Amino acid sequence: MENGHTVPSLQTLEKYAGALEIPIYRLFYQGDKPPDKPKLPKLSGNSSEWGAKGQERNELGAFAKAISRLDDSQRKLLFATTTKMAHDNRP
Repeated sequence: MENGHTVPSLQTLEKYAGALEIPIYRLFYQGDKPPDKPKLPKLSGNSSEWGAKGQERNELGAFAKAISRLDDSQRKLLFATTTKMAHDNRP
């Protein structure tokens, strides 16, 4: 893990955090308090935006519903993981 050769599962990360007696977000964040929630842009209503119509809208709605069921620590973990994945996959 330390050298980037493997990606731990969520269950493994939960075990590490539990063993260290820290919230799971602390594995990804070094500040003294939790990071602020990201400010996501609102859809402008433009029908050419992704997620504004058809199947994309249904998928985005289902994704938003699933995200809304996450607690703060799970949401932060998801955000940190996707940010890392996006950063690692840049050309």
